[in-house]
Amino acid sequence: MRIVLTGSSGRLGRAIHARLAPRHSIVGLDRVAAPTTQVVCDLQDATRVRSALVGADAVIHVAALHAPQVGVLPDAEFRRVNVEGTRVLAGAAIAVGVGRFVYTSTTALYGAAVNTVAGEHAAWIDEGVTPRPLTIYHETKLRAEQLLQGYGEAGALAVTILRVSRCFPEPLPEMAAYRLHRGIDARDVAAAHERALATHS
Repeated sequence: MRIVLTGSSGRLGRAIHARLAPRHSIVGLDRVAAPTTQVVCDLQDATRVRSALVGADAVIHVAALHAPQVGVLPDAEFRRVNVEGTRVLAGAAIAVGVGRFVYTSTTALYGAAVNTVAGEHAAWIDEGVTPRPLTIYHETKLRAEQLLQGYGEAGALAVTILRVSRCFPEPLPEMAAYRLHRGIDARDVAAAHERALATHS
């Protein structure tokens, strides 16, 4: 299978690339050069994005601005990258006939809903809980999900959305603490993406 992987230079992108490359042809696309990236461009570069997608069987869309950039970058940049970048990518995928689209979202978008459900106690949070975004990161990831769901419902794309737990690089003590309740190993995320590809095969 030929797979275009956005965000291929990042932590999750590299893990997904390592998982899939032995069995598939991976075309990495990112704004930052790396050994796992063949196409260096912004998602707003519609011409280059569309060219990269020609002949692809699937897209795995990992590229995004994340929680650590909240308050560092303007909200408008989050909307440009996370929402409009997703719109350009999905539009290009539809235009060239890509069959499968796997989107990497986040469990963080539940935001304030976690406190509403859990209160002072632990509680299960699943897709039945209505997200209540707290930050521009949450807001834009949810908006991108809604955009892709619309394409899926219209029959334009076979979309799978994975809401992934906290997985960005941070000091090891913090990472260990978060693993106790909502962190995840990048290798497990990669395995989930591999399974997601199979849901539409």
